[in-house]
Amino acid sequence: MNDGALPDLAARLENIRYLALDMDGTLLPDDKNIPDFTYGVLCEARAAGYKLCICSGRSFAGVHKYERLRDIISYYVCFEGGYIMDNTDPSNPSLIHSRCISPGEAAVIAGFCKTSGAMLAFLTNKEGFCLNCDDDIFKSVKIWGAVPRVTDYDELGTLLSSGDVYIALIYGDRGQVDFVWDNFSKATDTRFDVINTYLDFKDLHHLVLKAPGTNKWNGIARVLELNGVDAENLIAFGDWHNDFEMIKNAGVGVAMKNAEAAIIEAALVITSHDNNEEGVARFIREKLLKIVV
Repeated sequence: MNDGALPDLAARLENIRYLALDMDGTLLPDDKNIPDFTYGVLCEARAAGYKLCICSGRSFAGVHKYERLRDIISYYVCFEGGYIMDNTDPSNPSLIHSRCISPGEAAVIAGFCKTSGAMLAFLTNKEGFCLNCDDDIFKSVKIWGAVPRVTDYDELGTLLSSGDVYIALIYGDRGQVDFVWDNFSKATDTRFDVINTYLDFKDLHHLVLKAPGTNKWNGIARVLELNGVDAENLIAFGDWHNDFEMIKNAGVGVAMKNAEAAIIEAALVITSHDNNEEGVARFIREKLLKIVV
């Protein structure tokens, strides 16, 4: 399947009013900059009346730092739905939803990571508290939009007392990650949202823990409900596991050419170009704005 392969795609696109845009691996090329062509197309979409929503695992700081986007983005769905900012007035962004991992739950996660030797990073809106992490994990924390802060287990209790941990990132071999998840699951009655995957570039298993009900779909669904808009009025673009629910539930779910297999399977359509070829912008311009060069 590729751009326009479905006979009903054009009809579905007629209903679209809101765009949900993942950032890393989707809107952004690998150099993490906004290309001029992409920016221009987003401006065209905004001028045509579409509401643009960033839906990312990053913190608000990690997405809001793209200054040229601030005047055209209506909503920022951050931390995979755990933190949502209304940016319809760019001069005064306002928080409309926040759901954190409690300090007690974070402490339990940290304890099992310490016992297993797994690497751990807790993400807040300002810092990433890193326990036993290597340089690659520090870089990853920076991409998520937090400032890495090396810490030890004894210091974590004080650091976590602020209660604004949105995501726990756990890295290790299969045994370490399974130990953390199995024991944490038994230690809490709370049903956490979980992504459990494998990072082949590091030969590491990766666990993402979020507060219950926290995913990009539930985040963007809040935005739609707030504005009296249905799922059929949403087009969503994504490439990775944390985009799955959003891609599956949107009126038009679009997988990037470079997307994970599960995202491609869940999507209605696949872009003909990857993130380094500005696949999102090309799709929007040709299919939504109907500007074909």
